[in-house]
Amino acid sequence: MASWNFGASSSSHIIDEEPVILDNVDDFSTDDELDNLLHDQHNDDHEMIQSSQVVIPELHDRMQFQSKEETIAAIKQYHISNGYKYTVLESKPNIYVIRCVEYHNGCQWRLRAGYSKVRKYWEIKNIDGQHTCFSNILSQDHTNLDSTHIATIISNSVRTNPSIPIKSLIADIKARFGYSVSYRKAWIAKQKALAMEFGDWEESYNHLPRWLHAVKDANPGTILQCTGSPVNIDGEIDNNSYILERVFWSFGPCIQGFKYCKPILQVDGTFLTGKYHGTLLTAIAQDGNRNLFPLAFAIVEGETKEAMIWFFQLLREHVCPGQNICIITDRGKGILSALRSEEVGWEEDGMNSVYCIRHLASNFNNKFKNQDLKKQFINLAYEVKQPTVTAKLTALRNQYPQQVAWIDKIPLQKWSQAFDGGRRYGHMTTNLAECMNSVLKGARSLPICALIRKTFERTQSWYVERGLKANYMLQAGHQFPEEIADIIRKNQQQSAYCLVQRYNRENSEFEVQEISTPHQYRPHPLSYKVRLNEWWCDCGHFQATRLPCHHVVAVCANSHIPLTQVIDPVYSLTNIFKAYEVQFHPIQNEDYWSAYTGPNFIPDPKMRRKASGIPSTNRIRNEMDQSTPDQQRKCSYCRNEGSKISTPVKSLSTNFQGCYFMERSMRVPFYVLAIFLLLSDPFAVINANSEGDALFAFRRAVKDPNNVLQSWDPTLVDPCTWFHVTCDDDKRGPRTRKTVWSFGSRTREAPAPSVSVSPVAKELYKNDLKGPIPKELGDLKNLVSLGLYQNNLTGSIPASLSNLSNIKFFGPFIKPKPSMIQYYRRLNSNMLTGRIPRELTKLGNLKILDLSNNDLCGTFPTSGSFSKFSEQR
Repeated sequence: MASWNFGASSSSHIIDEEPVILDNVDDFSTDDELDNLLHDQHNDDHEMIQSSQVVIPELHDRMQFQSKEETIAAIKQYHISNGYKYTVLESKPNIYVIRCVEYHNGCQWRLRAGYSKVRKYWEIKNIDGQHTCFSNILSQDHTNLDSTHIATIISNSVRTNPSIPIKSLIADIKARFGYSVSYRKAWIAKQKALAMEFGDWEESYNHLPRWLHAVKDANPGTILQCTGSPVNIDGEIDNNSYILERVFWSFGPCIQGFKYCKPILQVDGTFLTGKYHGTLLTAIAQDGNRNLFPLAFAIVEGETKEAMIWFFQLLREHVCPGQNICIITDRGKGILSALRSEEVGWEEDGMNSVYCIRHLASNFNNKFKNQDLKKQFINLAYEVKQPTVTAKLTALRNQYPQQVAWIDKIPLQKWSQAFDGGRRYGHMTTNLAECMNSVLKGARSLPICALIRKTFERTQSWYVERGLKANYMLQAGHQFPEEIADIIRKNQQQSAYCLVQRYNRENSEFEVQEISTPHQYRPHPLSYKVRLNEWWCDCGHFQATRLPCHHVVAVCANSHIPLTQVIDPVYSLTNIFKAYEVQFHPIQNEDYWSAYTGPNFIPDPKMRRKASGIPSTNRIRNEMDQSTPDQQRKCSYCRNEGSKISTPVKSLSTNFQGCYFMERSMRVPFYVLAIFLLLSDPFAVINANSEGDALFAFRRAVKDPNNVLQSWDPTLVDPCTWFHVTCDDDKRGPRTRKTVWSFGSRTREAPAPSVSVSPVAKELYKNDLKGPIPKELGDLKNLVSLGLYQNNLTGSIPASLSNLSNIKFFGPFIKPKPSMIQYYRRLNSNMLTGRIPRELTKLGNLKILDLSNNDLCGTFPTSGSFSKFSEQR
């Protein structure tokens, strides 16, 4: 097996003395000026058809196009829209002839198009006759609506969201043309669209080394290495082509920035979902502001011992050499074997490995089937006081000797936070790596070069965003991120109830006593020993998180020691800014790339998927995904525990405590935007367009730092096709279509209404949205509930909201009949200013209004619908 290290200057043999070849190592959209230039080259009486147009007028003689593809697209669009069908008689590079499929049944329609060498464009030469055949536009499918044409239409959606469901694409096609294409045709169209946007699978492998070479040139310090074996053709070795087996990459700015992050790494692997099998390995760190920090990636054949040894060797050699790093893993067999091997030697030179307690507890429960012991095991791992861990472990050993004997086989420092010496920085799981796997879920189905490009683009965007934020905070005079500053302030408040006794002249050893507080009486003060030079406090929190507990804060106040001396430097804004200080540089156009002289790569034929069906994009659920039997259900909106269908409805109170939802068996998200949209005709798209325009106006008006609105694509006719959007038919009323927009860590199946009219509800809370509420929201005529609470919305309440004639709820509410739709909506906890518009009193259906915790002024209107409120907030 040969290895290529892109960017090195010399050659060497590094694997089994086989030769090693070492070498140095967007979608393009048409510019507006180019469009105008092309348009001005022709007379005004000529009609130019741009490829971005969807609606095509009547075809006529001398109609002009820029290419053969646009000519065919216009012809197809016309026939699909009008329900006609045609067959191709002649298709050559400069000629295209078609006629109606009913030509032999009396329809004499015929078209001839060709390329004009004089005018340098395509045009329709002549059209004979008119379509006299029957137009059956309500048929299920259309023969001319082929997968290639569909691919051109859905390309924008696929580029924005490569993992967009096939059913969403089918819904978009139906909304555009009124035809229901088959699942197979839509799937093939998506594969073609992926190839159009991200390249062909086989070509992507061949393009990969050239692109990696360009990345290395643009971003110095980037580490890129591939391994492969030469292609054997009929017993002869082809040294110019190699089968790509593994690829490793780590971007230069990340390697430089990791020096200023927490010295931890979380390593995990996730399966690829594209045309070829494989595993994506990720090594993720975290900065002092608790952000994901991607450090290194690799694509290998699987989480085998050999692959993991190769990955860890490159990590140690190029990414974190000589650093005191703690690696957190899931105790997978391949990872464990690699870490214990002599080739890796991770336990040497201060490098340590610990285990994810979530995976460890899952293994424990799989063996002993005891959920209560599993919970105790997890709590014991999170405990930060060593004596407490020892005492509880002894008690469990007497009661459950077999189970604790299993635990005793694992060294304490591998799973207990109290005994790990603070190397974890409080991280007990591999959630960072699993979050990164979730971020890259859509990219895992892409060709290999596009997948690596996605990691580059995502990491680069994070660098810009976080670097700017850290710089702004530094310029404003802040020392620490807001979350860390809150922790310090809280500990400062608690330190007021501590008595400090100094024990040496060096200010290194102290005794701290906690006295009674106004909320807690202690007959005997609790005593804690603090050793500042060893970063130790008997409470355990100081050494676990490397942040000062309230005992340490009291010591610093008593001895006039700056708090910055007892806060790990990784939490400072200075270090956070340095982590993102080395900037990424864009990759130049391919014309500017330096020459590549290395071998060509091809995929491994043995790794190609052979099983029929669609590859799963979700991991197999295991014991960790099962809830404990005694776990309380939580309401999806008020987050109170104990909500179930038999829970009696509580009356509405001023403080709005209790659960106001009658939850049925459904999945519940944390942060959700849900919109139920009524279309009286399943084939009508006018309402969908107006609703989509209003929603997109909201996206333009607000700042969206968490990118929850990123996938709202205004080019799609039907908003049902937006990311995280599912559509189905409500069979309990007249022919309606229900649309659900869901944003959050999980997808919700919203309760279906039992009334004959399907309302519209808007819920987008706790997403840090900034900016004014746009007046276009007044165009959501079917809106019955509006909830935008706990954001950072500013400005006044638009008077246009008075157009929402169906609006009922601007706040939490409950109705006595569980058959009715239940919502929990608010517009409170923002920064809205000005007066409450009196126009809102015209909303006759308004039931609940919640505008608390804003900066509104003036009097509360009491006329119109406002006069019937039983309680006003």
